[in-house]
Amino acid sequence: MSKKQMEMIELSTDQIERLKVLFPKIRSGTAQDRNARIEMVALHNDIFGSNFRPDTGCSSCLNTSFQGIKKVAKKYNIK
Repeated sequence: MSKKQMEMIELSTDQIERLKVLFPKIRSGTAQDRNARIEMVALHNDIFGSNFRPDTGCSSCLNTSFQGIKKVAKKYNIK
């Protein structure tokens, strides 16, 4: 995703709140637990319109979800 595309993404209040709760659980690149991993993929699907299965074990899908969430967290200054 380009910098320009990222600038165009605007999150809803609900998405921002979900991100604030989720990001500390995945910040290191490894989800704390299965529920954090599922929420990460679900939130990524919601924000980016992707269609990954929330309980996926696909490493490429998980990495794409993490990288997207990480960029959005950076944009919204969520640590």
